[in-house]
Amino acid sequence: MKHCRNCKVNVNNRLENCPLCGSFLEEGIDAESDITQSKITYPPLAVESKNNKNFLQKNLLPFFLVTGAVCIAINWIIYNGTLWSGYVLIGLFGGYFAVMNSVYRRRRLYSMLGLSGLISSICVLGIDIVHSLDVYGNLSGVALSIEYVIPGILIGIIIVTDIFIFANKSKYKYFFVSLFLTSILALLPQFFIWALQLNQLTYWFTFSLFFFSLLNMLVMVTAYRKTFKQEMLRKFNL
Repeated sequence: MKHCRNCKVNVNNRLENCPLCGSFLEEGIDAESDITQSKITYPPLAVESKNNKNFLQKNLLPFFLVTGAVCIAINWIIYNGTLWSGYVLIGLFGGYFAVMNSVYRRRRLYSMLGLSGLISSICVLGIDIVHSLDVYGNLSGVALSIEYVIPGILIGIIIVTDIFIFANKSKYKYFFVSLFLTSILALLPQFFIWALQLNQLTYWFTFSLFFFSLLNMLVMVTAYRKTFKQEMLRKFNL
């Protein structure tokens, strides 16, 4: 060990200057200190391997895939006029992401808000598609999810995100990124209606969500442009 004559303290051999006063260190110290330093032991470094995953986490996806395949096979073999296996697949899809993202990946709240909106919208649309195929034999009955349910889910998530933004102005939580991504997702139902020319219904709720999302993004870009830019740079390493 080295010694600082000014501070009267012993300093690690790797340092050239005293961390307290900045003075140059002198070589050599009594044997007792050298013996003490030589007896210092450090705990072994345990590096966690990616192979040491939880058993359930490791086998969750194969379990869901096998379960879904078995349900499809049973439904196809003993078809009784209903596509019940489609509902099972949608439930397995939503359950997988719910378990993986909330329990194992432990995503933060801002990420959970946007992801829950995406997964919920996919599940609701899937249920509506299966129901339409089950009842009408085509996609003509796909209306309820696009007109009411999905817009209701997305507008609720946008409002909750707005509340978190106003309640945590001084805290860096990435809620602007979540709001931006959710607002883009909220524009898709109306684009879907225009692309497929679904004019048989009014879709007033979807149209309201479309303009509400545009208004949110406009306010975000104009009023919180600096904060939004910082979040985007930090989140995506731009």
